[in-house]
Amino acid sequence: MLSLTGRYLEGMPNSEDSKLTASMINNYVKVKIIPAPQGKRYSRRHVAYLLLLCILKPVLPIAAIQKLFAAAQSGTDDKAFYERFRRIYRQASSAAAEDQCFAEPELCDAIMYAALRARAGQSAALAMLAALDPEGK
Repeated sequence: MLSLTGRYLEGMPNSEDSKLTASMINNYVKVKIIPAPQGKRYSRRHVAYLLLLCILKPVLPIAAIQKLFAAAQSGTDDKAFYERFRRIYRQASSAAAEDQCFAEPELCDAIMYAALRARAGQSAALAMLAALDPEGK
C-alpha cells in the first residue's frame, strides 16, 4: 500500500510531505477517515481515499479532511465522490497552470500571487468547512 500510493504521488509538489507510513494508515482507519480493510487487505477504495488524503494533507489539517470526507460522501457512493474530487482537482490544476503564464520581470509578483492565492484558498476552505458544521463537531 505504501509503495503504491508513493508511486502515484511521486512527482507531485510536496510529495515528501505527503508520504505515508503504516502507523499513519492505521491511525486514519482508527479515526474513521478511511474505511477499515477487509481482513488485512486493502482495495482500490482504500488507495483512492489515501491518495485524496495525501493530496489534501499539506493544505488542510487532518480533522478538516475528516469533516470534508464525511460531508462530501453524504448521499453518494465512493466512485461518485472520487470522480467529483478528480474533476475539481483538474479544474484547480488548470487554474493554477494559467497563473504560471507570466513574463520574466513579473515572476516575483507571480510567485507572491500564487502563494497568497494558496493561503487565501486554504483560509476559505477552512471557513467553508466550519460552515458545514456550525456546532464545531
